[in-house]
Amino acid sequence: MARRAELIESLLEGVDVEVDQATQRLAHPLRQWQSAFVLWTAEADASTTDAMVSVAGELARALGGPRPLVRVAGSRDVRCWVATPGRPGPAALTEVGTSLADGTVRVAAGTPFAGLEGFRSSHLEALAAQHLAMSAVRVPPLLRYSDVELLCLTAERPELLQRMVVREVGALCGADKNLAHLRETVLTYLSSRMNVEAAAERLFVHKNTVRYRLSRAEELLGHPLAERAALVELALRHVAVFGPLARRA
Repeated sequence: MARRAELIESLLEGVDVEVDQATQRLAHPLRQWQSAFVLWTAEADASTTDAMVSVAGELARALGGPRPLVRVAGSRDVRCWVATPGRPGPAALTEVGTSLADGTVRVAAGTPFAGLEGFRSSHLEALAAQHLAMSAVRVPPLLRYSDVELLCLTAERPELLQRMVVREVGALCGADKNLAHLRETVLTYLSSRMNVEAAAERLFVHKNTVRYRLSRAEELLGHPLAERAALVELALRHVAVFGPLARRA
């Protein structure tokens, strides 16, 4: 196991290795698509590692892959990779995220990439998503890097990011449940390529409900959503992870 761990670290550090030989030693097909995950828990006990390894197996089954390559990094931290012949679809992990909701294991998922470079890149993304989650107010059981990429990229200047959030969506922030519904609807709509029908399907509401909420949101923001869509989406993703910020006078 120590030799396997050393080889995995060498791969992540970019050391030149013979791919087929590494594949054989790790019993993991490195030339296929690679989906990397970081699994962690807030507390550890005798069964924590087994629970995380079990979740790693669930992730592999959800993606249609063989047994995952697992690296136990500590009593509360496990890294794993799932290899698949093709690129997994974005909805493949939905059921796993749902099953994690009542447990203590949290998962950060990197974007699938092909080959050895994908092995590294997907892992770096999973680590970045986990790092963001560690300081988040609301940590979903399964956090995809693709959902928080812009937040990860802008994390170096939090004061500027927070100022932008208040400026762009301060009018939608607050403890009121109606505002929470507006934020969720607007974010779903923007991430659905501004397609009302697709947003309604994802939210399990009627499309007229989506239209009403979008209209109300534009009223509060004072401009059409399409006018500042990128900034509004980034701001709402920040609120979804870190909670609403107080609006400055």
